[in-house]
Amino acid sequence: MTYKNSIGFVYNSTLPDAIQLANTLMDSARRYYTCWISPVETLNANSEHIESASIIVTIGGDGTILRVARIASPNNIAILGINMGRIGFMTELSVPEAQDRLLSYLDGSPRIEKRMMLQATFKKQQEAQSTTMHALNDVVINRASTSKLLDINTQINDTHVATYRADGIIISTGTGSTSYALAAGGPVIYPESNTILVQPLAAHISFSKSLIISGSDVINLRVQDKLQSTISVDITSNILDVDSIVYISRSPHSTLFLRHGDNSAFYGNLASKLSGNKSEI
Repeated sequence: MTYKNSIGFVYNSTLPDAIQLANTLMDSARRYYTCWISPVETLNANSEHIESASIIVTIGGDGTILRVARIASPNNIAILGINMGRIGFMTELSVPEAQDRLLSYLDGSPRIEKRMMLQATFKKQQEAQSTTMHALNDVVINRASTSKLLDINTQINDTHVATYRADGIIISTGTGSTSYALAAGGPVIYPESNTILVQPLAAHISFSKSLIISGSDVINLRVQDKLQSTISVDITSNILDVDSIVYISRSPHSTLFLRHGDNSAFYGNLASKLSGNKSEI
């Protein structure tokens, strides 16, 4: 990977001590690199720092990474996650490890882990134009204000697969399989796999099995019977326009992570992560 000019330190300002840690890490790095700092809540794609950034160090948890990924991924900026949350499936270092090992990740020697993302195109309620968003974890269609179950017509590559009668449906990457999809009873999928998980939410009296499909497949979802529903693309939610079709496919963007060690480390960490507490969002 060819690095650009600067290293960003992006922290979750709602976490105690996050800004202090971010400043401490930045002080150790600025002797060798051009550095900048930002709370994740105000980071945006138009920031003057983004164009020149090669790496963004996140201080928070998986939720902080999801916020950063939507800006970093289109710009091919690698992420190094420091865990100040709980589980931190996507993070790489604990706080003590970061203080000791940060510079070894910034010198260009770590492995670059590439994870696929999803692209979702849909119409928001009462808007004429479609919206396209990208997700590292998942795209979720859920019930809105109605207490009725949703009938979700599901097509893969224009072929009808099922009409899920359910609370909702999760379309997840391998990365997202350890998030909401796991809580819904889905399988754990290796995060660098180029596959997509289709996971219904509490399906009733209908086909209710999870499906693992190719990353090259295209999924069309439509909520029938004119019921109002919401769509969540990672951590951003919107009300869906009634009867609109949601098109989900592999995103042209990928999220890059800095890792030391080989790609089998995921399996070594899996049991200890799952025995922990809830992750920070």
